[in-house]
Amino acid sequence: MTTLAYLPNNPRAESFCAELSDPPSNVNVSLCTTAEEFVARASTMLRPDGAIITHDVHFAEIIESLKGLEDEIPLVILAPHDTISAVQAEVGNHPVIPLPGTPMAACVLLSVDPVNDPGCLLSTFQLTRLVSYGRMTHTFEASQVSIDRPVFLHLLNAEHTEDEEISRDFLADLQAKAKASHETLIPVFQAINDGSRLYYAAEHVRTETLSQVIEEGRSINPLSALRILHAAAASLLHLYGIKVSAHTLEAEHVFLVPEASDQCRIENIAFAGGMTEREHLANLGHFAKTLIHSLDVSNEFAEEVRTWLTAVAEQPSLRDAALDARKTLARLEGRGTIVDPPTHIPGSPNTNLPGRRQKQGAPVGLILGAVALIGAAFYFLSGDSTPKVELRDHNKMVEIAGGVLQTSRGTMDVEPFWIDAYEVTIAQYHEFLIDTDGNPNSSYINHRDQPKTKTSHVPENWDKYYPIAEQGGKYLDHQITLNHPVFGVDWWDAYAYARWKDRRLPTAAEWEFAARGSDDRKFPWGSNWKPENTNSGLDSTKNNSTKPGSIDGFSAWAPVDRPVGDVTPEGAFGLTGNISEWTDTLVPDSFDPDKLVPLIKGGTFYSLKINLSDSKLPKSRSQRSPLVGFRTASSRKPSQ
Repeated sequence: MTTLAYLPNNPRAESFCAELSDPPSNVNVSLCTTAEEFVARASTMLRPDGAIITHDVHFAEIIESLKGLEDEIPLVILAPHDTISAVQAEVGNHPVIPLPGTPMAACVLLSVDPVNDPGCLLSTFQLTRLVSYGRMTHTFEASQVSIDRPVFLHLLNAEHTEDEEISRDFLADLQAKAKASHETLIPVFQAINDGSRLYYAAEHVRTETLSQVIEEGRSINPLSALRILHAAAASLLHLYGIKVSAHTLEAEHVFLVPEASDQCRIENIAFAGGMTEREHLANLGHFAKTLIHSLDVSNEFAEEVRTWLTAVAEQPSLRDAALDARKTLARLEGRGTIVDPPTHIPGSPNTNLPGRRQKQGAPVGLILGAVALIGAAFYFLSGDSTPKVELRDHNKMVEIAGGVLQTSRGTMDVEPFWIDAYEVTIAQYHEFLIDTDGNPNSSYINHRDQPKTKTSHVPENWDKYYPIAEQGGKYLDHQITLNHPVFGVDWWDAYAYARWKDRRLPTAAEWEFAARGSDDRKFPWGSNWKPENTNSGLDSTKNNSTKPGSIDGFSAWAPVDRPVGDVTPEGAFGLTGNISEWTDTLVPDSFDPDKLVPLIKGGTFYSLKINLSDSKLPKSRSQRSPLVGFRTASSRKPSQ
């Protein structure tokens, strides 16, 4: 395949052509330094297989030399970024990409069959279509050949790859995208730096974008606009919470997905740096204007939704904007009102928990009765002579100031955050199940990757151990109460509970920093091991050398606030023993690098040796164990 190239005043012309011709490409590029040379070669060759032309004062002359062929051969035009729209209007269907150009983009555009063209293979990715381009990156549709997975592949423009500062910023932005873990945001799968190119792969969403709908002159249903706005507000709230910035949200970033909870998915617009909440709100307000201009004005709700969208940037917070969008949507749909998450104390007769919708005719009496059962002041153990067990309040979070975490791999900066003082209890998890059971909107708590086969967040053996915990009886010959940690939950359950609480799971670094602090201690209480301070395996039923419970007082599970010695200076309990805990840090599986699994931190009541720096890898996010529970975290001060 012979391609003529006219690339004057392009400092990368030779390297551009060389890269385009590199094996396994079958393209032979003839570089012409002048328009006269191009015209002469085009005239003497029987038929070029393709052409790459810079749009300049000689463009018309060059096109004339290809007369009769320009509609038959692949033709790619390079133009200054600011003139692309005008040039595209002039040249019709011929693709126009920015100067100085990206060879892989040209390769895909010139190829007759990019799906099967070995020249369009970039590492393990078969590039199939150029989707868009910008000043920094080109975006392709591609297939990850090793696992036959469709992806969006974002390639840093070639002229920027050799710029050390730009490359460093690109990688920093990529790290910010990787931190983003929200059901609405399209996730990043893999990043590659092969020495000459920087690119990353993200989930491919095979639907039309909001910009396509708008460009075709179609209007947007006001209720759909509210759902999209809620997704945008929730996404920006997440980015604000993890302290990263967001690019200006545009219609082209929104993919319309009818089956999603908010009927859309949003391109990962995170980048390195921090933005104030007011700046994020301004971004939301800018996006709202796009929705306003495209509303279906004939719809009965159009005026009310337009008024609401106009004022969205003036909301007190992103959280208020997201909640108000859901309230307004519920009211307009006639499904009642979504109440704000209150300050809830176990024992109070309050069913207005996070995520609940109040419905007309709902069996409120049954719900109140169930919550009242949880909120009873005391629970009795089996047998009349058994002492009462007090249900204690474990809703407290503690502030971790942040600092430098010392690890075997070096140091790591940890930003300030809040973390639960205790592992999530059986009582707390029961409230979550009551509130989300049968709730038509409860799907918003589920992670975007949660398997479709998983339809419940009820823990393993919950029907067996919860009734026993209510009565303070024995499960597997060990006493448990509602003050004990919930167990038998997988990562999807922990993620959903955290979302319901308007929080998240802690990262592995945050978890370890909460336990070890900036003073690099070995244990929450200091650097000297004190076996009586934590619920470890030294006196479990599996250790035949000691009497069960003779050292720390517990042979298996302990209440989340016992032993009292397992506590950090900030007041975080149980990080050393009792049960291990899920984190939000996903790493490649050692047996399958394309599969991500979350790190599990902390020892258990079976652990004989405890190292807070150690992590465990589960088989999958669906793994459940009586030795694993969780606690939640937040990047902002909790409201309660």
